Amino acid sequence: GGGAGLAAGSGGGAGGVRSITGIRVSPGPYTITVGEGGAGNQPSYGISGGDTTAFDLRATGGGGGTGAYGPTTEPSASPSTSAGTPGGSGGGAKGYYPTAPTYGAGGQGNIRGVYPVEGYPGGDGAYGNGGAGGGGAGGAGGNVNSVGSAPGDPVSTGGVGGNGAPYPAYAGPLFPTMPTDWKTATGPTGLYGGGGGGGAQNSPGSNQATGGTGGGGDGDTGPGDGSAGLVNTGGGGGGGGRGIGFNSPTRGFAGGDGIVIIRYSV
Repeated sequence: GGGAGLAAGSGGGAGGVRSITGIRVSPGPYTITVGEGGAGNQPSYGISGGDTTAFDLRATGGGGGTGAYGPTTEPSASPSTSAGTPGGSGGGAKGYYPTAPTYGAGGQGNIRGVYPVEGYPGGDGAYGNGGAGGGGAGGAGGNVNSVGSAPGDPVSTGGVGGNGAPYPAYAGPLFPTMPTDWKTATGPTGLYGGGGGGGAQNSPGSNQATGGTGGGGDGDTGPGDGSAGLVNTGGGGGGGGRGIGFNSPTRGFAGGDGIVIIRYSV
């Protein structure tokens, strides 16, 4: 999963999720790489998650979310100051004030064009102090919802993270040795790849957003009520919060590491 931005930052996009059947393999060994979750704001935007590879197949890491203080500097990011970063699922865009020529769009999901799709785009930005939700493997991230349009410190509600995609063959209860929080997040329908929720300003009328099902981290209003993407789900990190007038910005949370599950006949 991708990391999130700080100071009412946007949520990170979930890592791409793929279920591939009918692979024939000869005796190994094989190299399998589990992608690491991207770090939160560095210094403002979130870092994209790492790719996961196995048997010459690839799932793309989630796009990073955008923070309050200027453009992202990742090579793959949009030149817009508030756009999300593309990935397996796209990172959310940033609400912006007092001026912005255009409000950024959420990062594109499924950037490698695989079918079925790996993931969906992040939510779009708007005027105000909130971050959009990161895209999930099962749906797009929510847009920034601006509560007020007057100049000054417009309050906003962050966008919810996109939900994860269900894979019942890999449901949480089938893995009794995994941690309880992981089994709860994946649940009986096997949800993976939830997008991170957007953060918001800590002021009346402003609200952060929840992460998507399947391991997405919650957004933050500060200090510390958000969360990281859940480890081994590929969930995106929740966006950081901020105080009024750019005081006490809360760092964006990290994305969760990925996972490879191998099911085989005997």
